[in-house]
Amino acid sequence: NACYAASRLRYHHSKKISSKAERQQTLSGDRVDRSTLGIEYRITNRFSIESDVTQSNLGQAAEARANIGIGNSKVYISERIVDDQAGQSTANVFGGEAPVGKNSKIYSEYQHQNRAEGSTNATTTGLSSNWKLAEGWKARFSTEISDLDSTQTDDQRFAVATGVSYKNKDSFTFKNRQEWRRILGSQNTTQLFSSNSLELKLTPNYTFLGRFRYGDTKDHQYKVNIANF
Repeated sequence: NACYAASRLRYHHSKKISSKAERQQTLSGDRVDRSTLGIEYRITNRFSIESDVTQSNLGQAAEARANIGIGNSKVYISERIVDDQAGQSTANVFGGEAPVGKNSKIYSEYQHQNRAEGSTNATTTGLSSNWKLAEGWKARFSTEISDLDSTQTDDQRFAVATGVSYKNKDSFTFKNRQEWRRILGSQNTTQLFSSNSLELKLTPNYTFLGRFRYGDTKDHQYKVNIANF
């Protein structure tokens, strides 16, 4: 079991440029302390670029990303570099999303990752829907399927998630998400995951973020719980 505290600050330098700083601090359990700095430049209303750098006790990571709007749809391209306990890796990511009806959208992502031990190809396709329940309240449902193909594994992953959120007109936002995940292939596991976040706007440029997460993973082959956090 582990408990973490997280915060995020975002500053808008102008209408086109903004920066952010994020911090995760371990309160108890396995140590995963992480700090992230990022900047975004919105060139036009339909084209922006951004970059992040992350430092943690487990390693370092950096990402550059371009976002492009096409009608009501959007696509993105990114390059990720990671140097952690598993070694160095690079990943090229291409994805996009498009609306389906009034409340739903379909999305897809392809990722090609290179490590010293070989390459991995991953594809994800999903559908998500949002509904307005009352003033400030929204509900969400999503489902997705992923395929992971590498020199070591060939897995299929399924996920279903539900959630609710509340946002008032001034400075308060709450989000709740519950997710069920199933993995078949080299693993035979089920994971239950809960994520809860609270955002409080302190000033027009600064926002406080609090998060609480819980997860439990069961191995069906050996009938044991192999991980929880």
